[in-house]
Amino acid sequence: MKKKSSLKLLGARLQTTLDRLRKEHDICGVSLAILKDGVVHAAASGWANAPERIEATPDTLFQVGSISKTFTATLAMQLVDDGLLDLDAPVRQYLPDFVTADQGSATLTVRDLMIHTSGMDGDYLPPDTETGGTAEGYVRGMRKLGQLHSPGEYMAYCNSGYVVLQRIIEVLRNSNWNQLVLERICKPLGITRAITQPTEALRFRMAMGHGAAAKGSWPLAGLAYLPMSMAGAGSVLSMTASGLLLYAQAHMQGPRRTAGKASILSQKSFRAMQTPQVLMPPYSRGTYTHMGLSWFLRPGKGAPAFNHDGGTSQFAFLHALPKQNVAFALFINSPNATLPEELRRAIFTEVAGLPPEPQPALLPAMKFDHQRYVGIYAGIFQTWKVSVGDTGHLKLEIDTKGLPLRMTLNLRAVAPGQFAILNKPQVDQGARILFLGEQDGRAKYCRMGVRMIQRAE
Repeated sequence: MKKKSSLKLLGARLQTTLDRLRKEHDICGVSLAILKDGVVHAAASGWANAPERIEATPDTLFQVGSISKTFTATLAMQLVDDGLLDLDAPVRQYLPDFVTADQGSATLTVRDLMIHTSGMDGDYLPPDTETGGTAEGYVRGMRKLGQLHSPGEYMAYCNSGYVVLQRIIEVLRNSNWNQLVLERICKPLGITRAITQPTEALRFRMAMGHGAAAKGSWPLAGLAYLPMSMAGAGSVLSMTASGLLLYAQAHMQGPRRTAGKASILSQKSFRAMQTPQVLMPPYSRGTYTHMGLSWFLRPGKGAPAFNHDGGTSQFAFLHALPKQNVAFALFINSPNATLPEELRRAIFTEVAGLPPEPQPALLPAMKFDHQRYVGIYAGIFQTWKVSVGDTGHLKLEIDTKGLPLRMTLNLRAVAPGQFAILNKPQVDQGARILFLGEQDGRAKYCRMGVRMIQRAE
C-alpha cells in the first residue's frame, strides 16, 4: 500500500498544505511545483507584492537567481556540442584581453569557471552604469580582481567566473546572453513565461523581493534585481516554478523528444554536466558532495540527485532525482532558512519514496586555539570578523559591503578547524564553518558552505 503523504504534497491537497506552511514559516509569498512521473503539481500562496496586495499565483514569475548559472553552463555545452568550445582550453584562447590583478588569469581554463575552481574572488558585484550593464564591461573591470588561491587548488563558489563564461558564450555566438537563453533553451522547451530583462516584467505578474520585519509584515527589498552585467551568474532571469521544472526535466531525461520538442543538448553533454568534477569540502552543501558542470551533485546508484539554489532579493531552490523521476522547484520572496530544507526532506521521502535521512546530531564541544582562527577575513564584497565571544566561543560577524546585510554567528568547535553554528538550544551538525590553509601559523581561509574568504589580518 502506498504510504500516505503526511504533508499532502500532491494533487489538490498541495494548496492547503502550502497555505499552512507559509503561515507557519511567516513567509511573504511562495510558489512550489513538484514533478512526479511526468505530472506537475503546482500551487502558490501569499503575496507577490505585499505592499500592493498582489497575490502570488502559480503563473507568477520569480527570479531564479544563481540557478541562472546552470543555464549559462547549458549554453556553454551547446557550444561544446557544436565543436566551438573546449572546456580544457585556456580562457584567453577565447578572450585574449582577459586579465585579473595577478597571474591567475593566465592559466585559467573554461572548466575552472564551470566548476568554481578558478580561485578568483567570487563576489565582484559592480553596479550597472546609467546606460545599463554588460558582461563585456564586467570582465573588463576584473583587472582589479585578485586571486584567493591558485586555479584548481580549492572549490570556492565564484559568481565572477560565470560572468567570464557568459562573455565567452556571447563572443562565440555573436549574440547576448539574455537573447540566447530565451532562444536556445526556453523556446525549445516550451517555457513561454520567462524574462531576462527587467523591462519585460511589465508583461507578467512578477514577484518582488521582501525583507522580514514584524511577524506578518514584509517591506519591499531595497534592490529589485542584481546588476544586469552579471546576468549569466544570476540577476533577472525569471520564470514560473512549473517552467523551471520543464528545464529540470530536460536535464533529467536527456535528449528525448517529447511532443515534437528537440533536445537542447546531446546525451554526452547532459551526462557530463551531471558527472562529478571535484569533491567539495565536508559540510559544504548538505547531502550534495560533488561539483559537476554547474550542478551540485549527490552521486550514488540508488538515488543520484542534482541541485542548484539561487538568491537575489528572492530565493529559488531546484532539486531533481532522475531515477525516481521526481523534481521540485520552490520560490520564496522573503528570507527563510527552514522551509526549503523541510520541503526537500518531505519530497525526497514522501514523493520519491526514499528512506528518511538521519537528523543532525549534537556533537561534543572541544578545546581549541583561539588565536589560530581570530582575525579579519576580507573579500571584495564581504568582510568576516572572527573574535572570541562573551561565552568563550568564537563569534563570526559578517558585513556585506554597500548593503544593509549583517549577520552574527556564534560558533562551537567540534573538530580541528571545524565549527558548528550554535543555535540555541541545539547545534546543527549540518552547518559548519571551516578554517583552511596556513598563514604564519594561523588559518588562511574561512569557509561557510560553498563560499570561501581569505585572511586580511
